[in-house]
Amino acid sequence: MSEFEQPSDRETVTAAEQGGPLGTGDPRVDELLARLDSLDDAPVGEHVPVFETVLTGLRSALAEAAEPASAPGGTPTPEPA
Repeated sequence: MSEFEQPSDRETVTAAEQGGPLGTGDPRVDELLARLDSLDDAPVGEHVPVFETVLTGLRSALAEAAEPASAPGGTPTPEPA
């Protein structure tokens, strides 16, 4: 299979089948992404609320990561020059 071909359903392997979730390094993001695993057996009608919850959480985590780090005392840490 070339790098551009899509695997067939038989070739698709989930993270759980590989020995567990691979992880992003951020426990909040990992927890949100783990919620998507519950969709495998859920009716399609239940997917949208889960997608919305995960998307909202990912946006929040991304926004927090984009905020400047604060020094002790709550003042923003100056950006390196």
